[in-house]
Amino acid sequence: MAPVQPGNTLPPVSVVIIGRNESGNVKECITSALEMDYPRELLEIIYVDTGSTDGTQDIARTAGGKVVEVSSPAPSAALARNRGLTESNHQIIHFVDGDMTIGPGYLKKAVTRLAGPDMASVIGRVIERHADTNWISRVLNIDWKKKDEGYINAPGGGGTFIKGALEKIGGYNSGLTVAEEIDVGIRLREAGYKIYLINDVMAVHDYGVNTIRELVMRFYVSGKGRFRILVCDNVPPEIRKWSWNLPKQAAVVLPAISLLLFSGYAYVIIAVLLSYPVVYLAIALVSSWKYIITRKLGLDAFLYSYTFCIMKPVILLGMIRESVAYGLKRLK
Repeated sequence: MAPVQPGNTLPPVSVVIIGRNESGNVKECITSALEMDYPRELLEIIYVDTGSTDGTQDIARTAGGKVVEVSSPAPSAALARNRGLTESNHQIIHFVDGDMTIGPGYLKKAVTRLAGPDMASVIGRVIERHADTNWISRVLNIDWKKKDEGYINAPGGGGTFIKGALEKIGGYNSGLTVAEEIDVGIRLREAGYKIYLINDVMAVHDYGVNTIRELVMRFYVSGKGRFRILVCDNVPPEIRKWSWNLPKQAAVVLPAISLLLFSGYAYVIIAVLLSYPVVYLAIALVSSWKYIITRKLGLDAFLYSYTFCIMKPVILLGMIRESVAYGLKRLK
């Protein structure tokens, strides 16, 4: 029997919440799951914790979730979701992060869409909790505003899945700390499945990025994750190629800078460094033009693109730092 049947009968759903040190958010997350417009008796709430030290586990238990604890030297969203996949008892799974609250009407619409042929996953839109008061949150949320309703290449922000489809592809790649959802999307599509974005709020999220310093650290950590892609097994070629792009660019630029330096052209290097933000200003305008004008996302769309451009050195630094740590670990 298919896990989702067309018609008025709603299927049972396992809601898998993942998190680490989410003591300030997990109660609200679980409460939002229990208060959805979905029969509570059809919901199984599982909270997968990956090493919290702030009492998140106890709060989750009190709030009504079944708590599963995962101990790992390298905790990740992929690892936690795989454990939730194993622990779940229903054939429909909805993944949500502990710093999110679930949209009250989303799940009914999602399981209805999952009844379509060859469907494996449905997601909705994610909006930022502090987008109205924090420009960084608003800019980071632009990526969701750029997406159109319809079939898409990969899930994002968790989402609702047919359990059997995830099991067929082996679940998430637990070696990835970034791009794990892109990886799942590629493997689902290669297996003949479809992924759909509905125009409904799936979750309200809190990036927890309120200052420039926190934004820089976010990109630095993403760089560390990009390096992990290069040494992780069973990664699709397009993801590995994406991860190599930045080191390849650096392999061209850094030797050129070094050559100029040793040739006594320090003033040229200074000019190049000073022009860096200006050059990427133009690149960001060109790359985001249709979103600024056609989609009317304005300044936020430009800042989203420009922020990524000027943070490339930070991402690269994260990659280098992680490569050194990985090399030292291999030598031991």
